[in-house]
Formats: sequence, C-alpha cells, structure tokens
Amino acid sequence: MEEGDLSPAACQELLRSATVGRVAVATPAGPDVVLVEFRILELDGEPTLVLSTTPYSVLDSADPAAMLAFEVHDSVDGEWRYVVVRGRARRVANGRTLDLIRAAWENGPGRRRVLLAMEMTHVNGRRVGTGL
Repeated sequence: MEEGDLSPAACQELLRSATVGRVAVATPAGPDVVLVEFRILELDGEPTLVLSTTPYSVLDSADPAAMLAFEVHDSVDGEWRYVVVRGRARRVANGRTLDLIRAAWENGPGRRRVLLAMEMTHVNGRRVGTGL
C-alpha cells in the first residue's frame, strides 16, 4: 500500500462517506477537540461542511471569527485515510438555508441542535499504512 496525499476527489469521497468527525477549536482555556455529527451539503452552489452541536457547547460558544480545524478518518484493510478541513463556521439560525439542511439531513439533526456551516477554505488528506 502506498502512503501519500489523497486527491481532492478522494478527500471529498471520504468526507461524504462519514457522519462523525472531530473539530479543533481555540477556547479561552486553550485548544479543545469536539466530536460532532456532520454532513457535506451543497449550499449556494458550494460544498459546505455542516456541523451539528448542542446549544452552549464549546463549539457553539467559539468565536465566530476563529479558524477551526475539522478531521475525519477511516481504515480499510490496514490502510488509514484522513482528511483535514480548515475554515470558519457561521451559525445557521433560520431561513432557507436551515430548511435545506434539515431536508437533506437524513433522520434530521433535531430541532434542539445548533447547526454551523463551515467554509472549506483548505482541504487536504493523506493515506498511511499500519507499518509505521
């Protein structure tokens, strides 16, 4: 198995096949990593990372100007693949975008969830083997 960078198409494939990932966020107490449900949805013609969190959580309370890092990975036949996305997130509170997200999210994110639309400013991925 070869190690190396994932193509943009392989990064999108991994992002679209998973539903749980991790977000790294800066907080006043220092960096934190939060497990989140997510989906990749087309919003305004662009693939957008939509994160689901709870009200008043670390992620919901983060500075909206802060850059976030999102990570998702999987393993198939001893080969690990991971993708990291960096960008800023904005809260989706109401309107057409919220309706689109709820309609596209299988089984719904739930009415009491906070939804964040994260821009995908930088996306990269790697493939690594188990022989490290």
